[in-house]
Amino acid sequence: MKKVLTIALAALMLCMVALPVCAALPEEITPYYNNVRRVSGNLSISDDGVATISITYIGYASCTTGATVTSKLQKSTSSGWQDVSGASWTDNVSGSNGVINHTHQLSSTGTYRLVFEVVVSGTCGEADVISGTSEAQYS
Repeated sequence: MKKVLTIALAALMLCMVALPVCAALPEEITPYYNNVRRVSGNLSISDDGVATISITYIGYASCTTGATVTSKLQKSTSSGWQDVSGASWTDNVSGSNGVINHTHQLSSTGTYRLVFEVVVSGTCGEADVISGTSEAQYS
C-alpha cells in the first residue's frame, strides 16, 4: 500500500511541476532588441512599373534616438540577384519612430526585391542591426 501511495504522490508531483512549464512555452519566439520594438520593410510595384519601398521602425520614446537605414532594389536574373542601377539609398533618421519611402521607375518586367538594413541607436543598450527583404513582381 505504501508503494502505491508513493508512486501516486510522485506522479502527482511530476504533473504539478511539468504542467506549468509546458503551458508557459510560447508558440513563437520574438527577438529582443535594445532600442527598437519593431522594424518592417515593404516593396510594392504599380502596374506602370513604379517601385515603392517603405521601411518603418518603431522604437521607445524613452531611449531610441534614431536610425540609419540602407536599402536597395535588386532584380532576379538567371545568375542570381543583381542590383538595380540608381536604386540604392542611405537615410539617417532622428527620433524614436521613423518611416522611409522611396520610388524608382523600373525599366523591365520581372521579380524584384527590396534589401534593407536598419541600425537603430539609443540609450537602452548597443545599437540594434535588423535586416530584411521584401519581394514583388512586375509583369
